Amino acid sequence: MFSAKHVIVALTLAFLAINAVECGSQCHNWLANGGKSSAPKQVIAKMIPAHQEKHLQRRITPTKPAKTIAGGDHSTCGAGYNPKYKPGACLWNGISQASGVTLKSGAYPGWLNGNYKETKNCGRQIYINAPNQKTYWTTVLDGCKFGDYLPEADGCSMIWLTEKTFRDLGGNPDDGYMKINNWDFDPKTGSD
Repeated sequence: MFSAKHVIVALTLAFLAINAVECGSQCHNWLANGGKSSAPKQVIAKMIPAHQEKHLQRRITPTKPAKTIAGGDHSTCGAGYNPKYKPGACLWNGISQASGVTLKSGAYPGWLNGNYKETKNCGRQIYINAPNQKTYWTTVLDGCKFGDYLPEADGCSMIWLTEKTFRDLGGNPDDGYMKINNWDFDPKTGSD
């Protein structure tokens, strides 16, 4: 007969095999494999008016300054949004990566990617830590191309914010910058 230990071991191995097949996003795999950026602990986050640029920087400690996103009638996550009034963030969609990046079999580029119909991270909760601020919780609203030929660590660690979120975190549009310590997905739900 099988003991409870044998059943638990068998179920654990089956779960691990299923997880290996469904590997999710490139950035989820990057983070699960100890994803690190070369940025210092504190990052300068910049706010650029949405009509000028649609960028923002992200956690897992961001390697570049944060920027605001433009929003609009449509987004990778479906419905559009007004970035002046809607709190939220945009994560890397994996477009225009640096050459030489090899995706794990079954993985899709970035954190979410509409071209691959992979939007499981849409609507997930993330938290952002900025100096002298309480932990700020918001929602993933969109997928963004952060630039051309981005290394995996830069794309996966960057985050862009709506103007509402930028202001809520203490960013002053007149100054044009703010510091962000880090960001991550809600540990209860994680990422895909």
